[in-house]
Amino acid sequence: MVEHDNSNKSDQLTSVDVIDDRLMIAIITEGGQVAWVTCNEPSIEQQKQFQKIFVVTNNPSYVVSFILFIEITILKLLSRFEKTNKGDRNG
Repeated sequence: MVEHDNSNKSDQLTSVDVIDDRLMIAIITEGGQVAWVTCNEPSIEQQKQFQKIFVVTNNPSYVVSFILFIEITILKLLSRFEKTNKGDRNG
């Protein structure tokens, strides 16, 4: 996910910025398989991110799966906690 400070318009991505010769796209099929659309020569940064995604999506180890399970559970709990607190402040 790309996060930008909304106060600085020059930092925001536009559709023109996203469409590029060196674009890599991950497509998730209905069955959960990951297919990649890649450029001919990905940058070093793209290669690093690809390796991270590949490790997690392509038959991850039990350790990686367990860590991801914990992280996702914590993120869900934080999201529910934030929604609950927003409801208390507004009502």
